[in-house]
Parts: sequence; C-alpha cells; structure tokens
Amino acid sequence: MYDLSVRSILYNNYDSLNWVFQWQLIKQLPSFLHLATTTLDDYVSRQFKDIRLKQILEYHSVFLGTSPYKAPAIYSLMSTLDFNSGVYYPENGIYSLVQSLALLGDKRHVTYKTSSAVSSIVVSDGLATGVCLESGEIIAADVVISAADLHHTETSLLPKKYQSYPEEYWKNKEPSPSALLISLGIKGKLPNLEHHNLYFVDAWKENFAAIYGSFTIPEDASLYICKPSATDKTAAPDDAENIFILLPLPAHKNLSNKETAGLTNRCIEQLSIVTNSPNIASRIITKDIVGPQDFATRFNAWEYNSLGGQSHVLSQSAFFRTPNKSKKVQNVYYVGAGTNPGVGLPMCLISAELVYKRVCDIRTTGPLDHVVIGKSA
Repeated sequence: MYDLSVRSILYNNYDSLNWVFQWQLIKQLPSFLHLATTTLDDYVSRQFKDIRLKQILEYHSVFLGTSPYKAPAIYSLMSTLDFNSGVYYPENGIYSLVQSLALLGDKRHVTYKTSSAVSSIVVSDGLATGVCLESGEIIAADVVISAADLHHTETSLLPKKYQSYPEEYWKNKEPSPSALLISLGIKGKLPNLEHHNLYFVDAWKENFAAIYGSFTIPEDASLYICKPSATDKTAAPDDAENIFILLPLPAHKNLSNKETAGLTNRCIEQLSIVTNSPNIASRIITKDIVGPQDFATRFNAWEYNSLGGQSHVLSQSAFFRTPNKSKKVQNVYYVGAGTNPGVGLPMCLISAELVYKRVCDIRTTGPLDHVVIGKSA
C-alpha cells in the first residue's frame, strides 16, 4: 500500500481521471477501499491486542493531525517508514534543509525578501498581478504561489470576490491539533534518552478523545521527547544536551500565560521522571516555549493548529483535500501543509513538486525524475 501510494497518490494533482485507470491501482482497489473506510484503530485492533503494540502502530496518527480512531487505516503505510525505511536526520539539523534550499535559489538568482509581511495578493480581472507588502510596496508577479497558511491566504490575502475557499468553507473542516513545544538546553548528560523518545499514557483512547473530541487538555498526555544531541554533536556543547518536548493540544483553544507555565512545568517534571534526574529543573540553561498563540501570531495558523493544515481524516485526504490551485484566480497556487498531499515536512516538499507540475502542466502521477529550470519551464 505504501508503494501504491507513492506511485499513484502522493505525487498526484488529480487533474485528470487517468490516474484511476492505472492497472496497479485497479489491482489493489478492494484493499485500498477497505483501508480507506476502516479506521486505523479498528484495523490494528483486528491483528493486535497488546496495548503497547497498538500504540506503536497507531502513534503516528498524531503527526497526521488526527486520532487513530478517526484516521483511515490507509495511513498504516507509515509503519513501513518506521520499520522498513527508518527515520532520517539531516546533518546539522532540520534548519540545514532550509539553508540548502535557499542556497539552491541563490545559484538560480532568486531574490529573498525576509521580514516582509504580505498584506494582500493583488488581483485584476481574475489574474494575480503581484503581492502587496504591509509596507505598501507592491511586487509584480506572473505567478503567485502562497506557502502561508491556506485559510489565511484565502480569507485574508485574497479579495473576497476571488476567494475560492471563503470563511464558510472552513466551518466544515477539521484542523490538525495545536501543541506546546518546549526547547531546552540542559547542563550535563541524559544518557538514558535516545534521539527519539515516545511516552504513551495508559488511557490511550481517552487521551485522543480529549484532544480531538471534547477539545480539552488531557489530565495525562502522551509526550514526544527528542534529544538531537544524541545523533548530532553540533546540536549542543560536549557537556550539555539539546532537548525538545512536544505536547499535543486541542485546536480551537488558546492558552493563558498561567496555563502555559503550568503545562511547561508538568512536561519538565515528566522529563525529570523518565530520565531519573530529580534536579533537572536546576540544570536548564536555555528555555524556549512555543504555544498555540505563537502559531497564530507567527504563522497566521488557522484555529491555532500546529501542523499547518487540516487533519487527515478521510474527507480531507488525497483528492478530497483542498486543491493547490485557486478556482477563481488562474495564476494563484498553494503549497505546504494546507493542501495536497498533507501535513509534515516530507509532504510539504512533495507539495512543492505538485505545484511545479501544475505550473508546467505535467500530469504524471508519480515522483518526477527531473525538473526543468529556466524560461522553458
């Protein structure tokens, strides 16, 4: 199913029905339909009873922005990455990927304007002519591609008459969850942590029901704790550790300063327990907290969501997901987690390839072998 998804679904703009008539897809259609209409938890529960095995096979639904009790079983394909492919880490951290992409642009004479907020996309007679910055400067353009939050782009940057997905559209959509992100520099070593550490609560179903059902902060919540300094020696000094804690939170909900401080202390206490380090709070050298309000103010995140887009329930997956092209402005495109194929860094990179296909009218369904850069594109 993973191979089928890569060949026929992930790299697909669904701008032609030809993809439906691929023999490899037709062959697997009964299995595909079964997995699409079964929840991930139902699928896993039919094969495994031990809660620990179920958690290992279901936890990744969080990174799809949804619950295993709502995500279609097709997303069990992510276990292929866990168990067959492994998890990769770029040298010198994730930000090195941003630097590499910027360097590629430099070589192609790309001009970057940072710290330049866009106030609107300028549209005339159904055609985008550029973008207007908050400073009042207008930058002319033949094509506008927005990597901003898709809800923000549609409801705030485009004139109302040119909104393909106005506010009304989003009332029936489910956002991915919010989160509390805690970055810590800690003096001394924490040898019993791996690079990736997952701590699951026993109240597995209740945890997801709180975040995705009642939109309340669970009393006991599963945590992801990352120690990149386990792999990357540049991530921290020799006598220190770089620690990152992710606590999933419900969307739609902002936190007060008091709530943020309380949850942060709770997470640090949990870190103290799992690392058997009772004095860990006194060893914190640096601390950076990102919460729901930060996602809203820094990234214009819809409903305070932390993953950049809609959750991956069936009705918001694949050809049901919001397309990457405006229906009302012929040269406006969307890239990132809000559109196809979905949330997550790999998906966002694939979304860039899909926009390239749109602009160049390439209608193949799999990954491209090469791209053409220059006037001919």
